[in-house]
Amino acid sequence: MNREFDGQLLLDVYTAATQPASWFSVVDRLASTVDAAGCILFLTDANDESPWTISAGSELWRSREPDVIAYYERHLAHHEAAAFAALRELPEQTFAASSDADPRFYRAPASPDSLYLLKHAGIQIRTAARLNDNAAWHDSVAFQFGPAHETAPRNQLERARPYLPHLAKTLEFGRLYGRLFRQHAAVLGVLDHVRVGMVIVSETGEPIVSNTAAQALFDERDGLRIDGAGRIAASDKDTQRRLRAACAALATTASGAPGRSTEQFAVARTGLRLPLLLEITPLRDGLQELDGGLSAAMIMIIDPESDEHVDSSGLAQVCGLSAAEADVCAYLVQGLGTPTIAARRSTSVDTVKTQIAQIYRKARVGGRTELVRLAIRMQPPVGPLHRNA
Repeated sequence: MNREFDGQLLLDVYTAATQPASWFSVVDRLASTVDAAGCILFLTDANDESPWTISAGSELWRSREPDVIAYYERHLAHHEAAAFAALRELPEQTFAASSDADPRFYRAPASPDSLYLLKHAGIQIRTAARLNDNAAWHDSVAFQFGPAHETAPRNQLERARPYLPHLAKTLEFGRLYGRLFRQHAAVLGVLDHVRVGMVIVSETGEPIVSNTAAQALFDERDGLRIDGAGRIAASDKDTQRRLRAACAALATTASGAPGRSTEQFAVARTGLRLPLLLEITPLRDGLQELDGGLSAAMIMIIDPESDEHVDSSGLAQVCGLSAAEADVCAYLVQGLGTPTIAARRSTSVDTVKTQIAQIYRKARVGGRTELVRLAIRMQPPVGPLHRNA
């Protein structure tokens, strides 16, 4: 029996990356997709003494009395330990079943664990597939079928196959987000009040979390966007390659490997719009606060045409800029070009060029991008933490 691809299920899968409660809807819909009695997402850690940890269970399991599941985990789960160990050796996204001839997976109907599941959950056949190929941990999906099935219904299981790669990616993404959020929830909450785009990305350029200002820039799809693979992409191909390389290199640096400390460049936009300014830096975990460590990078995206102008007064004071230089500096961080600055100040282009050179020298920066970055770090444009209704 063929069924149409369930687009809403796929949306639910990706929603669950940052909204863990959505996993309940996902496992319910997955069970329905393959006409299974139940579905479980579970995690097996390489260094975990227990064979598995349930991440989310479908209605079949959520409706069981807690004591039923607790008894199985405490007294009967060890019967499946060999199967879980063997599951790690199978190719990813390949289903194994308790009805298979392979002795590593076969569970006799009269075995204590099989009899218990049949009595308390109406389960006859158990199937599972490992979703990823990570050496440290494995996310897996399991389906359970009732007494009407004497063997695993392979044709029904195939209906789940289009969703498995998305489950694998979203669970991986969600682990990173979850670790980060648990440890730094207050910081992430503040990011939405920063009026400069801030994005934390994985080494492949996938956003782990982004603030409202960054999302607004992505939604414009002018210069930067989120592509079909869920990664930050640039419109210009050369910039795209540079962005990909920078995310990979700087995320690696964050994990302690030798590499660059920062990357700064402009991203061209259409028409006469000024380019976006990007700074990419490693997101360091020097205190090893995040379990397993985190290889990621922070991207700051500055829109010179934004109404939320950066206040450069702190930079001017710290760097000892003259009144004229402070005025020019303010125009620079707003994204104005040299001829426009000269016109606004009723002076020559050459004079402005000299003043810009002096500003860069006093601020010890190599150009406008570094100057804007320095100004933002001194006085970031932050909105009010509490707004009146």
